[in-house]
Amino acid sequence: MTAAAHAKSAPPEAELKFDIGSTDDSLERMIELFAMHGDTYRVFVPARRSYTYVIHHPDDVKRVLVSNHRNYTKGVGLDRVRIPLGKGIMTSEGELWKRQRYMMQPLFHRRVIGQFAEVIAGANDRCLARWDVLAQRGEPVNLTDEMSELTLEIVLRAIFGRDLDRLTEQLGGNPFAVVTREPSRDLQFAYKFRSLSKLVAQLLARRRAETEE
Repeated sequence: MTAAAHAKSAPPEAELKFDIGSTDDSLERMIELFAMHGDTYRVFVPARRSYTYVIHHPDDVKRVLVSNHRNYTKGVGLDRVRIPLGKGIMTSEGELWKRQRYMMQPLFHRRVIGQFAEVIAGANDRCLARWDVLAQRGEPVNLTDEMSELTLEIVLRAIFGRDLDRLTEQLGGNPFAVVTREPSRDLQFAYKFRSLSKLVAQLLARRRAETEE
């Protein structure tokens, strides 16, 4: 393809050059770019020396994520994420992703989603009760830490259910709290994170044994 043909087929390039999501005004910039360029445009990211392509229209989103998803990959950026997360549905692609998605399909049943809503509501109630206590004491609330803790609790309770309370009682604290409370991302953190895999394996073995019984 010639340079002229590529320029004609590529979506318009924004004059602004920035890494989407890395600045506080990213959303404002994207709203401006949408008004200027429409549903599809590209932004050059100086740090990566590459383009980020932005799509807005639902039909285009469906094409990328559903009808033509085999034509796209999740990108080299997820290679780093695979180190702590492994080859789960978030990082997998192709046939492996399809198998994992099929296994997870029952979790998206209406009845199960309703149970998730109860988990979210319960976590929110506990969070608000904690904030009320802090407010009565006149103590400040760190929203960044609080929302990280809230998100972690919702995810863990949705995945592990009552096992989370059992683990917290047995170990004297939430073993997964290292994800939000550990500020450093060094080898010590990596070791602690890896040690969680043994804990998860034990939980899976117990669940399978209970199911067989």
